[in-house]
Amino acid sequence: MTQPILPFLFRPYVRHEFPGWGPLSHSLGILGVDNTDPQWRQAGTRQTRNKRTGMLMELDLSDDVERESYFLGRYYDIEIQMLLDVLLKPGDTCIDVGANIGNFAMYAVHCVGSTGHVIAFEPQPDCCRKIDRHIAINDLSNVDLHNLALGAMPGSLELHVLGGGSIMATLAIDPEVDTNIRETIEVPVARGDDVLPQHLSGDVLLKIDVEGFELFAMMGMSDTITRHKPAILLEVEDRYLKRAGTSVRDLFTWLQDRGYQAWDVATTHSTLTGHRLTLGPVPDLAAFHAIDGTPDLLWLHKDQTTFDPSGFSA
Repeated sequence: MTQPILPFLFRPYVRHEFPGWGPLSHSLGILGVDNTDPQWRQAGTRQTRNKRTGMLMELDLSDDVERESYFLGRYYDIEIQMLLDVLLKPGDTCIDVGANIGNFAMYAVHCVGSTGHVIAFEPQPDCCRKIDRHIAINDLSNVDLHNLALGAMPGSLELHVLGGGSIMATLAIDPEVDTNIRETIEVPVARGDDVLPQHLSGDVLLKIDVEGFELFAMMGMSDTITRHKPAILLEVEDRYLKRAGTSVRDLFTWLQDRGYQAWDVATTHSTLTGHRLTLGPVPDLAAFHAIDGTPDLLWLHKDQTTFDPSGFSA
């Protein structure tokens, strides 16, 4: 099958995010979620520069998530990038648990600069090879990559890659629902406290996106969390947590018992002002369940004084 031409003609329009770029991208088949569009299966890999960081990205256009990054010229999750812009500064440390192909980690490198440090954990070998490639083509020396999963106890677990893409990989499945398993890999699991150095420079940001295994990952790095009181960024999906044997209630209880408060991370957008970061307090489960969609929650310790989230309230 020949490679589509029309999407590339409109790429400058999409890259500049002119009004209507989203519906246009959908109509051109640029966007997707499960790698089922046959027109992209032989599209191959292309290299481009991230328009926000200047870093090189080598992206597989047959993968929906990577293709979106190629046409947009940035990591697709705009609110997370804007949050990193205000949370991280040169010299800080970012711990990325569930790094996938490294979009988040590479943006964090841009924020912490050459004096900062990024520590990434990713159990999928194919994803780690892509992160290694991004580290190499950008000549980065301050990224430590660990090809393993984090949990409450060391050992090994089966990692299930669902659907057609790498972004939906999980250590826990529901056999009645997750019937589209593309690949199962046995991966090593470590406790974060056993791998992470005791000294971490600057302020610390911990991001965890592991499809329901978030609480177990935090339990395995409880000493690190107690010592450094990092800002913690989590995508919270109740059905994924339940699939792994926990719940949103368990997550809230564990973090609130350690002095943390949750904030909903979102953006507003207008043609005149563009994107604007907003943070809304999430004091309890009732407030959480009132949020539409799957929220990204920023957890801040009560003793931290370096960031005031109220300044970004809607």
